[in-house]
Formats: sequence, structure tokens, C-alpha cells
Amino acid sequence: MTHENPDYLCTIKEMQSLLSVGRSKCWELIGAGRVEVVRLGQRCTRIKRSSIDRLIAGEVRQ
Repeated sequence: MTHENPDYLCTIKEMQSLLSVGRSKCWELIGAGRVEVVRLGQRCTRIKRSSIDRLIAGEVRQ
């Protein structure tokens, strides 16, 4: 399920779907700081939808 709310926190699976990339690429983008994440514990990571939208729009530097 994809939400249009920019404050929405996406899962890795939702990020994969939005960007049409694999899980490893998602973690690569997170590690490179290209998307904003929120850590909700040691094993729970969410990605800000607004940062994914900026990445799609090409507003994030590589």
C-alpha cells in the first residue's frame, strides 16, 4: 500500500516498489544518506516518503 502523505513512513518493501529496485539497492541508498530514515528500534527502519519523492524527482545529489 502506497500513501501520498509526505509524512508517511515507508517500509523497505514499499520503497522497493516505489523505486522499482531490489532490497540491496534500498539499503545502499540508505547507507549513502540519499534518503531520510527513522529508526524505530534496532531492527525497525522506516523511510520518509518525502525523501523518496525527492529522490524520484532527482532533487537528491549522488
